[in-house]
Amino acid sequence: MEFDNKGPNTLEKDFDIPIEDLVRYGIGVESFEDIATVGEARQKVHDFVDDLKKCYLLMDSEEEEYVKMHNVIRDVAISIASGEEHSFMVRYDKALEDWPQHRLKNYVVISLKLNGMHGLPGNLEFRKLQLLKLDCNADLDNGMEEVQVQETPDCFCQGMKELRVLALSNLYGSLLTSLRCLTNL
Repeated sequence: MEFDNKGPNTLEKDFDIPIEDLVRYGIGVESFEDIATVGEARQKVHDFVDDLKKCYLLMDSEEEEYVKMHNVIRDVAISIASGEEHSFMVRYDKALEDWPQHRLKNYVVISLKLNGMHGLPGNLEFRKLQLLKLDCNADLDNGMEEVQVQETPDCFCQGMKELRVLALSNLYGSLLTSLRCLTNL
């Protein structure tokens, strides 16, 4: 497990989680047994969220259909989810200069929330990766302009044969040629 929280403005307290994202990710990684419809999965997630709120592990958000998780609870959850079989990499950085290539091969989940990214690597092996979430905020150093990913090699997704969920937010650049090898999405 790897967890970095760098920079003064990144998730200092609690943060909003869209409940619909939990539904989509759960369906994508096949977390629900005996669920036949998206509506049933959505209800199961809402019931689960309600149970977690009753235990004070989640709290209400000001936004409709969102919940909040305090950073202490988030850190504990990431630590628990970092077992040998379920390796998670969660990073909240100002910018990702380069990828930790030697450590990526065993991750099941990679979630990156960044304020900038210079390029996506190629020829990486993500043998066990099932969920990849890349969220690039506006570049704080360049006056909130759009983040442009300049380098996107055609082979970026090649080593992700088990990928089931790909969530890209605020990522501008072309990944289309690399996505054709993702057959489990």
